[in-house]
Amino acid sequence: MDELSCLSMGAEKEDHISFIKWLSREIYPKIAPKLDQLKELGQDLGESSEDREAEDVQMKEGVEHILLCVLDRRLRQKVHQRKEILAEAESFGLRLIELGRALEIPNIEPDESFKVIQLRDHLKSRVADLEAIRNERTAKLDEFRRREKRLAEFLGETPTEMAGNALTHETIGAVEKNVERLRIEKMKRSEAFAAMREKILVLMNRLEHSAESRLERDIVSDEEDAFFLTEVNMKAAEAFLDKLEREDGRNESEARKLRDGLRFLWDVLHVESGEQESFLQAHGGHRPSTVRSLRDELKRCKDLKMKNAREYLEKVRHEIERLWDRCYYSSSQRKAFRAFSSDDITEDLVDIHDAELQRLKNVLDEGEELFAKFEKRAELWTKMQQLEVKSGDPKRLMNRGGQLLREERERKRLQALIPKLETDLEANVLKWEKEKGRHFLVYGKQIMEFIKDQWEVYQQEKENQKMARHVAKAKLLEDEMVNGSRVNTSKRRIVGTPTREPKNKVAKLTPLTCNSVLSRQASSAAKTSNKKPPIGASKTTGRRLRAVSRRSQHQVPRKLESTQAAGTSILHSVAGNSTLLGTGLNRPTSQLLVTSNVSTYSQFTKHIDRRCQTDSCSRSSVLPPQSPGTPRRYRDRLGLPFLI
Repeated sequence: MDELSCLSMGAEKEDHISFIKWLSREIYPKIAPKLDQLKELGQDLGESSEDREAEDVQMKEGVEHILLCVLDRRLRQKVHQRKEILAEAESFGLRLIELGRALEIPNIEPDESFKVIQLRDHLKSRVADLEAIRNERTAKLDEFRRREKRLAEFLGETPTEMAGNALTHETIGAVEKNVERLRIEKMKRSEAFAAMREKILVLMNRLEHSAESRLERDIVSDEEDAFFLTEVNMKAAEAFLDKLEREDGRNESEARKLRDGLRFLWDVLHVESGEQESFLQAHGGHRPSTVRSLRDELKRCKDLKMKNAREYLEKVRHEIERLWDRCYYSSSQRKAFRAFSSDDITEDLVDIHDAELQRLKNVLDEGEELFAKFEKRAELWTKMQQLEVKSGDPKRLMNRGGQLLREERERKRLQALIPKLETDLEANVLKWEKEKGRHFLVYGKQIMEFIKDQWEVYQQEKENQKMARHVAKAKLLEDEMVNGSRVNTSKRRIVGTPTREPKNKVAKLTPLTCNSVLSRQASSAAKTSNKKPPIGASKTTGRRLRAVSRRSQHQVPRKLESTQAAGTSILHSVAGNSTLLGTGLNRPTSQLLVTSNVSTYSQFTKHIDRRCQTDSCSRSSVLPPQSPGTPRRYRDRLGLPFLI
């Protein structure tokens, strides 16, 4: 036998000895008196020793039996107790496994040294801990589920489905997230519904509309959460709000049209302004009752209108003509409205005119910005045309107040501003046409086509004017070459002596008259070249004049003939020229080219500078070169002192 078995047996013997000692210590004192009494009674009875021994054996057997019965009963109790404890431990173990799975908590194996009772107590403690966790999670989940159910029902959504274990952290977290999502969604929908409800209440009050259906009653109810914010209900509320807004918009539009119609009719019917304002103030807004009052007033005015139909029609036609002008309608567009010339005054005719008037107002409203830009461009165009007319007026050259410079600056400003405005106008027109899906017309044409045609006509007119000037100058030159120039018989003016002549006889200095004067003076000088030189002329000058006279006697016919042919050629080719040729008999032809197309101040100054550079002198650009010895009296005799 090994040492462990010996120790176990020794321990058991000790337990037995301890029990025996307990019997001798506790039981013997209690049974010893009884035994003594039995012995005394046996002696008194005279029992034999055999009888006493037999009774002792019987008593011992009885005590043994009783003791064994007690021990057996106790043994059975212990066995039963052990079974019960093992059953409890097994039950706690199964419960622990179940809770571990439900809570997703791993099971911990108990210590192998645990006895039955220790094992049971350990498992019982673990089960109690897990049940506490389960109860906590269950309470939390139940709260989330309750809130989720209420929110889902209020928002018309489906709660989270519980698949498998419902007490895991993932499941509880999913329900919690869904509750938070539903809470946020409720806040959003509540804010949206509050805004809608406020608008609905205002519109219902303005439209004098009372709640009829259950949905409308729930919307306007003051009870909290009386209106479930489901998607269906929200769409229904939006549709109801949209319906009220459309109805309110129709009433507003109708009220505005009715007021516009009333103002026009009041003006035609000469209703006093105080009465008009009083009625409009009493019937402000666009409630249904207000609209009905406006309709009644309009009907009353229309009845009065038909009584004064002719006067009313004249007013409407005058307004139509004004809008035609503002919309830049062409004559063909105006003639297209045939009812305008009809004299058969009927209610239908008046209605047709009213419709046309309203259509024109709409056209003006849609293109108001474009019409304003086109009108601005038309004003600038008119200014430019006026400057062009002024540029052909000879009187402007006599102005000494800086008018030419101001006109030139204004012309440059317009030449830069008009194209810029046209570019901006074109961009706005293209945008407008893209939005409206139709062309923007002025005078029956597309606006840019009209502007292009206007520029072409402008350029053609300038070319025609240029051609006319060239033809007139060429004709004048031809007449002078054929018929000769008239001799200037005016008396020589003494330097420093003021002269006064009638205004109707004062010669005007223009580009055309400058050439005529030069031609006549040159011809006159050629005809009188054989005369005595002016007083004060140098000998050299006299000899030069006599030489010129002698040469001119032989060369006049040939040069006159060639000059006449040149003039005829210029007359036929003047469309491509911008200068006019002048001629004289006392100088070479190349020196007699006179620029005459001077129409602006800048051109005039450039012409002066160019001729001064050519002649290398400070004389006028229209004088022929003079020798240094030519006296002033000779220039005065030519009648050109103002050109010095």
